[in-house]
Amino acid sequence: MATKEDELLTVFEVADLLKVTPRTVRKYMANALLPVVHVSPAAVRIRRSDLDRFLTKRTTKGAKQ
Repeated sequence: MATKEDELLTVFEVADLLKVTPRTVRKYMANALLPVVHVSPAAVRIRRSDLDRFLTKRTTKGAKQ
């Protein structure tokens, strides 16, 4: 049984989660910022764990006060 981290998401699902367009997700993929799994020659998926890692790398702390 697959774990949540192994869940495969579509470009549209990732775009919805990030509140960006599918085009933006494809740019992340094209620039090797977001790893993909090729499930067929015409279809790609993104692992939930890779999406989580992508977000962690881009998370910043607020400005010091």
